[in-house]
Amino acid sequence: GRKPTSRTSNVEQKENRKQDDLNRFCKFTDRKQAGSSPEDKKTAIVQALDQLDKEDDISKDKKDLDTSFNNNSDDVNVELGEPEKDSVTAISPPATPQDKTPRVVKEVQISPEVMEVCYMHALSIETQEVMGLLIGSIKDDVVIIRSLMVGKRTTKEKSRVEIDDIELIAASELATSLKDEKDQVLQVVGWYHSHPHITVLPSRVDLRTQSGGQLMDKHFVGLIFSVFNKNKETLEEKTQIIAFQSGPQKEDGSFKLIQIPVKIEDTASMVNEAVFVSVYSAMADTWLKPAEEEYEEYQKHVNPAIDDKVAEMHNSALLTTRLTTIYRDIAEPAMRNLETKIRKLEVTLSSSSQSAPSNNSPGSSCVTSPAQGTSSTNQSSLISGHQTKP
Repeated sequence: GRKPTSRTSNVEQKENRKQDDLNRFCKFTDRKQAGSSPEDKKTAIVQALDQLDKEDDISKDKKDLDTSFNNNSDDVNVELGEPEKDSVTAISPPATPQDKTPRVVKEVQISPEVMEVCYMHALSIETQEVMGLLIGSIKDDVVIIRSLMVGKRTTKEKSRVEIDDIELIAASELATSLKDEKDQVLQVVGWYHSHPHITVLPSRVDLRTQSGGQLMDKHFVGLIFSVFNKNKETLEEKTQIIAFQSGPQKEDGSFKLIQIPVKIEDTASMVNEAVFVSVYSAMADTWLKPAEEEYEEYQKHVNPAIDDKVAEMHNSALLTTRLTTIYRDIAEPAMRNLETKIRKLEVTLSSSSQSAPSNNSPGSSCVTSPAQGTSSTNQSSLISGHQTKP
């Protein structure tokens, strides 16, 4: 004996939505229907609804854009970058770009050491974006990234990140203290930031920030690391990387996206000891600077004029918990990774020294020169001694 009120209300709601959609485009339809036949009116209504569908498509979430971008394998060339081919994917520009905007930067070359630190920095925080500055050189419109500086954030948001001007000055000072293989001073050549759980493609804010960097140097580039993304079918996590610049500004105020090919250059950070050490010094900043941010946040709530022991104990306990989390999630895994690398290097040095032919004949003395006396054992002890520095 129940009345079918639900079916009737659903139909009425659907008709009301249609009417609302038509009202949104009343000016469009009135302009088309003035002095026209019923068929023309019908065509105008269909065009208005099609225009509404297009507007709804534009407002889709970034994840839908990411899915369509990844599934369009005919237009996008995907190159797997060393050393982790299964996890890191460099997104190359389309083979036949739709627009004819010329690229100022032909290619971005990045060392595997810088890639490793950027990758680790991006994976250090899952709920917020992180960023840093890229240091290197420019040769024949090719940007070579040799080192980096991890940035300390002024904002902690899920979809936005900013860096202090003091950090930019510090990065410039670090760059001028480093030189390449031709004894040329390095410079700040770009910036990078993470996109946790979202597409690798830059947002409008990213493109606007990038355009500001290009005002300082036309070769200034941006890198985005998309992390914590799982394949819905295999449930495997993967990281995508894109290099980009901002193109001409459009009529709506946004900027065009110019994608740049990314290439792993094994020797980019091997030019000298200072450049190589600066990369792994930046690795330490991936947990030191978050710790500084937490301590600064703690200091904001310290008021000597208020004697509240309970609040002070609570804030101190919270700071300790956050610092412990940083050590557990960032510092400890990084240290174990470095220990593994040191052991592999020790094995490599030991095997290479054993395979080297001996210059001493069976009847000759075993006295060696100071240079020859630096055996693999001594080299291993030097490397093991470096283990305690981080």
